Amino acid sequence: MQVPQAEYDAFGFISDDWRRRRYHAMVAHVDGQVGRIVDALRARQIFDSTILFFSSDNGGPIYQDGAAGSNNWPLKGGKASNWEGGPTSH
Repeated sequence: MQVPQAEYDAFGFISDDWRRRRYHAMVAHVDGQVGRIVDALRARQIFDSTILFFSSDNGGPIYQDGAAGSNNWPLKGGKASNWEGGPTSH
């Protein structure tokens, strides 16, 4: 739940400090770091022969009536639920 201050400050328009704002800042930070990886692969001319895999855990926390700050729409549920951010149909 940590993010560089500059990334956090960029989302100052979000008033929900430790929930939505921090999540937005973390995602933006990861996106920037992925961009650095892509740039490095392109600079070495190996991007076209590289496969990048991304994996996540089981959805965002939506407990406490959404107070944890996540939204898994259009998926159903989130962490600590029966669906854990999974499909709405079987």
